[in-house]
Amino acid sequence: MSEALQFDYSLGHEEAFLGYLRFRNAETSVRFARDRIRQDSRILDCGCGPGSVTVGLAAWAPQGETIGIDVNGAQLAGAQASAQSLGLENVSFREADIFNLPFEDNSFDFVFAQTVFCHIPDRDKALQEIRRVLRPGGHVGLRDIINSQVVIFPDESRLHKLNRMIRQGILSTGGDPDVGRVLGPLLQANGFDDITVSLDWEQAPQDAHRREYLCNLADTLDKGGLGIRALENGWCTPQERDEIVAAWRRLADDPLGCSGLPLVQAIGRKP
Repeated sequence: MSEALQFDYSLGHEEAFLGYLRFRNAETSVRFARDRIRQDSRILDCGCGPGSVTVGLAAWAPQGETIGIDVNGAQLAGAQASAQSLGLENVSFREADIFNLPFEDNSFDFVFAQTVFCHIPDRDKALQEIRRVLRPGGHVGLRDIINSQVVIFPDESRLHKLNRMIRQGILSTGGDPDVGRVLGPLLQANGFDDITVSLDWEQAPQDAHRREYLCNLADTLDKGGLGIRALENGWCTPQERDEIVAAWRRLADDPLGCSGLPLVQAIGRKP
């Protein structure tokens, strides 16, 4: 089994998690690196999931090619269907391992990875593979979490427990739930230069989709892989799980409540 297949995403791969991921798009997730992408760029999106970011990258580079990869191939049919519905012919998806990218050396202008490095145990190995497939002068854009600094209000313990279980899930598979803090040093240690680092936040949309976003998070514990793992490992009892889920559903209906996930954004250039 490859190293990439020895870990799993803490929130699982069920519809609730995919629904949560679909709120991400190129404009919200990759605007920090927009000026590194040309009309004819060849782009690789690592850990593309349902492809909601990938299709946006493809639209930014209509004369180029965009490829989305994910270690969980079950998500990719939906990603391809999304691209087809948008009429995008310059994007494709394939099952692949970030530690063993199935591409030639020096073949991409831009590589992107969002909330991938928090889950993987050997971040240096992944960055060396990314560096290998980048052309000289090409850029990598990383966007990843600082789990310990999540903001939730009202300040209710049952709301924070979901975040702590996500943290436990990441740690249990060898990941780093605060990897955002070290993205810059990781790029520097792996031979990238011209490095820039910035901070952003991910939160529920401030429109009719707000409730759906927050309920998707609740469902990852109620119906998804996170809940299964939490019960199996004793991180919570069935009663505690139900109380946490109920608290998040109340948050979804509370116009005065909010949750925010801090993400560090780092760009590096291959010399």
